[in-house]
Amino acid sequence: MLLAIDIGNTKAAFGVWFEGKWHEMNQWPTENLASNLELNEWLKRLKPDHEEIRVSCASVKPSSESEMAYTVLHSVSSETQFLRTADDFGITSLYSSELGSDRLANIVGALEQFQPPIIVVDVGTATTIDAVDKDGVHIGGLIIAGPQFSIDALLERSELMKATKVRNHRMLFSLNTAEALSNGHFLGHHYALEGIVKAMRSEVQGNVTVVTTGGLGKLFCEASKQLGEYKATLTLDGIRIAANKRIALE
Repeated sequence: MLLAIDIGNTKAAFGVWFEGKWHEMNQWPTENLASNLELNEWLKRLKPDHEEIRVSCASVKPSSESEMAYTVLHSVSSETQFLRTADDFGITSLYSSELGSDRLANIVGALEQFQPPIIVVDVGTATTIDAVDKDGVHIGGLIIAGPQFSIDALLERSELMKATKVRNHRMLFSLNTAEALSNGHFLGHHYALEGIVKAMRSEVQGNVTVVTTGGLGKLFCEASKQLGEYKATLTLDGIRIAANKRIALE
């Protein structure tokens, strides 16, 4: 049994893999993980009698890692293996060592399911767009602020605007501020993603497949054929694949 964990900037996603499929999936805010009673109870329910749980994690929030490792150790009696580098994930990347483990996991998950070349879009707190060439080599990518993060950042500096969520209204002529804010950020992100993907397609040789993931990925994927297929578990799939490869080498 494998517990895969993806620690993002605002949420941590958990998935339990055994018998060839995902059985339990959940997510919680990354803040105060050790004191999250619901998470602790969920983890304790996972451990079957006489069976070891392997735990592998990709994280872009180092400040939450020790808290996560402590919570997992005391709930399921297992050490957490952190996957951090391209070598850990078994891929070749031209990017610097700064490449986030979530992006590495996305690439591995995409390569398991699609033939390269591939463009991987992940829409979350930050939105990342990564390209993999026909040889399976990660040749680089881009990062832009996520749509909801952009709204929240604007609200922090505004006294008159009220909190709202990004939604797909597809309205160019909004008639109130909340709708204008929501529609503006949806359409701005929508056209930015379409433009970036189109530009990357023109630079990458071969028949490019696009795959999208992330908490807000489905919203944008449903609105654009340019963003390909939506895969909710892509990051966890990449963690699972990398973890199983390392287990096989032990």
